[in-house]
Amino acid sequence: MSIFDVEYRKFKGSPEDLNFKVAPEDIASRCKNAETYKRATIPGDIIAIVFCVCLFFYLFTSTDFEPIVRFAPLVFVLIAVLKLIFDIRRYRRSEHFEIAEGVLVSTSEVNKRRYVSVWCEKDQIYLPRVLYCSVFHYTPGLPLYVVRGSREDGKKPRYFAISLNPDPLV
Repeated sequence: MSIFDVEYRKFKGSPEDLNFKVAPEDIASRCKNAETYKRATIPGDIIAIVFCVCLFFYLFTSTDFEPIVRFAPLVFVLIAVLKLIFDIRRYRRSEHFEIAEGVLVSTSEVNKRRYVSVWCEKDQIYLPRVLYCSVFHYTPGLPLYVVRGSREDGKKPRYFAISLNPDPLV
């Protein structure tokens, strides 16, 4: 937590505590685009699998390497396939979207994913960590939508934040 979060800590809550409203058509399309934008890691995973398989065949056909070194790329192929499966399962599209308005308080980055802390003044709730799916540079005071993407029945909803301002890609 940063120094900017101190005044909001007593209002700390979760996204389930917010009062969401159904997203209008234009904002719902932006939310769909934001989810699609975050799917960009899937082609990278496929490229990693192809690279590791090519490396495996190169080392396997070469006689300059020990047998243990020849099969080492198979470990990387397995890791890349598991990451691809994880990414596909994580980025299922939501069926419909609900939004709540808030203001960005602070930012953080974990495993190359951007997270923001959001203050929702209407509900008097502080969300310490929400995934940021917009392409805008995030600065404190930026108005945001906290989005709840409802997926299939029985599935946990996905919560993320996008900029209130129109994005060039989202």
